[in-house]
Amino acid sequence: MENEKLYIKILLWAHEKGHEGFLLETLNGQFNLSNHKLKEWFRFVFLWGENGDRPLIHSCLIDDVSYYYLTDKGLSMVTDYIELRE
Repeated sequence: MENEKLYIKILLWAHEKGHEGFLLETLNGQFNLSNHKLKEWFRFVFLWGENGDRPLIHSCLIDDVSYYYLTDKGLSMVTDYIELRE
């Protein structure tokens, strides 16, 4: 249950960042992803995609810095959540 709440919080936060993107370190600090288990959960769910599916977040290297953005799948997930909330 706790990971479900964190999942939604991360999706909404990443959505707020929009086209500016974010640094992984900023996300880790924002959501206190300091322990190994949480970091692995985040990588598996958001960066690798579950069951070989597309990931929710991807990175883009700009001037030797990795910025992270929601993918089309991530945008779809957060849009569906927002619409259901309303």
